Amino acid sequence: MCRIQCYLEPACWTFNFCEKQGNFVCELTNSDHIRHDLIEKAGCTYHGSENHCSSNPCPKNATCQGEFLSDPVPYKCICPAGYGGDNCFQDINECNDGTHTCHSDATCNNTIGGFNCTCKSGFNGNGKHCEDIDECESGKHNCHVNATCTNSLGGFNCSCKQGHFGNGTHCYPDFGRRVIFDFEDGKKTGWSLTGTAFNNQPTYKDNSKARGKPSNLQGNWWIGSYENGPSPSHTYGSTQGDGPRGTMTSPPFVVHGSQLKFRIGGGCTMQQQRAELLIGGTVVAQTKGPCSEYMVTKSWSIEQFRGQTARVRLVDNHNGGWGHINFDYLEEYQ
Repeated sequence: MCRIQCYLEPACWTFNFCEKQGNFVCELTNSDHIRHDLIEKAGCTYHGSENHCSSNPCPKNATCQGEFLSDPVPYKCICPAGYGGDNCFQDINECNDGTHTCHSDATCNNTIGGFNCTCKSGFNGNGKHCEDIDECESGKHNCHVNATCTNSLGGFNCSCKQGHFGNGTHCYPDFGRRVIFDFEDGKKTGWSLTGTAFNNQPTYKDNSKARGKPSNLQGNWWIGSYENGPSPSHTYGSTQGDGPRGTMTSPPFVVHGSQLKFRIGGGCTMQQQRAELLIGGTVVAQTKGPCSEYMVTKSWSIEQFRGQTARVRLVDNHNGGWGHINFDYLEEYQ
């Protein structure tokens, strides 16, 4: 029993085993004694050790302690905190074995011979004690001005206020649907052109006299690269034919809704006549007409582009038969 106590106590080198009033007592001492005759103490037996540590058998970063057991190695090396193994050179990963003292809302990072603690995102503290940051109260959130910020443990949530919709970081007024371009002012203000296909646009009223089929326009004005009716006073039935080629690109608009709808007709091949949706200069969607003068309604999903700037580009790149495109009434739906 005394041997075990001395073995477990790093400062112990020798001990006295004494019997006092029927009880056994262990007296541990912290001096190392080579075995020799000592003055007897009534009721006690002295147990000394040979100094097995005098030859410095342990690594430099360890403490040697002599044993009292008849093991093949009659000493033990006490490793410094954070190290283990036979030679005390093996780093102990306190983070993996659960012996660290980091807070439950902190991240434990193992280091050579130790560890450090870092509070997780959304928390403040020294790593051993972490407190939730109220981003809503401190103003460290990114909720939209028309959203409500709600604090949560380690974070926050944003929800658009009544009368608005969105993901909380972007909120837009409820509008159901809105018309972006309908050309009803008879102008193409802000649109940029290349080539000559769209020089005489928008065109006024329908022109079924020349084409033999209605265009299904919305209102009085629309885009038709075959047409030549840029004013109400222009000769009814005038056309410029399929020869001119070019593009017509809209002014920028910010995406708020989930869907764009529009009317499109004309050309038969995507490579030659099409409508394109551009986000940041990149074409993200495109479609063509039904190879008919009669415009049909088509749509693009735009929910993933909310908050971004978009443009619509009309392309007429063919000067043969069906070398034109019809377009009208671009709407955005919530």
